[in-house]
Amino acid sequence: MPCATEQNECRSSDDPVKVSSRFIRRRAAETRLACDRCRQLETNGGVPEWATEWWELHKVIDDERIATEAEAARTAKVRKSALAKLTAEEREELGV
Repeated sequence: MPCATEQNECRSSDDPVKVSSRFIRRRAAETRLACDRCRQLETNGGVPEWATEWWELHKVIDDERIATEAEAARTAKVRKSALAKLTAEEREELGV
């Protein structure tokens, strides 16, 4: 894949929000690809030295994201369970 920069991908007439969205989506896809590849390499012999610093930082950030998502899912489950125990009148009183 040829190298590209944000500058040569947008024209002055482009909407900055659309350009930013494209850039963010592509960066996310590149990160997922790099993450998948590093996981494979880690399992099969090791991540190259030049990628180690990024990989270690990415794993920490990924673990934090996974923990946050798990906590949000747990909270939603508890909330749903608690709301299911309320009568329609109680839910109305609480505004939910």
